[in-house]
Amino acid sequence: MHHEDYSVRRSATEALGKIGNQEAVSALIKALHHEDFDVRWSAAQALGKIGTQEAVSALIKALHHENYAVRRSATEALGKIGNQEAVSALIK
Repeated sequence: MHHEDYSVRRSATEALGKIGNQEAVSALIKALHHEDFDVRWSAAQALGKIGTQEAVSALIKALHHENYAVRRSATEALGKIGNQEAVSALIK
């Protein structure tokens, strides 16, 4: 896939974060598993802005991603969501 494709996908995740409805949340959770770390990073940020509890388990899994930026975005998103399950994962 070309760099331009990733840029478009990242922009799409940002737009979904602004929309924030159930369909957008589902798409963003799926984007946490995208092959490009930049898309994953952007999806984690968008989920943090939305603040949905539905994303907590997927964001906890993202805490173990090999890319620092993805882990950091997941950490920040979990902090914004403020779920007790997230607290335990963040302490670990």
